[in-house]
Amino acid sequence: MMAAKLEHFEEHRELRRRASENRSRKVGRGCPICGAPAAGRYRPFCSARCADVDLARWLNETYRVPGETAERPADSEKTEPD
Repeated sequence: MMAAKLEHFEEHRELRRRASENRSRKVGRGCPICGAPAAGRYRPFCSARCADVDLARWLNETYRVPGETAERPADSEKTEPD
């Protein structure tokens, strides 16, 4: 199991290295995380790892969609009596 993970890591490292070498002459877009060529199964990412990194960034609110902050409704229990 560990050997398979190490092999996948080495493969991913090699893809990233080649992508960085070819980045200047690359016409299409690659993986938004590391720049490697996108794989059909994980498109637009190159691997499950990069897809998980992107998902984690969304879940940790690293990425945010700009907009106005929503107002909180006033609590009826906290209002002062007249």
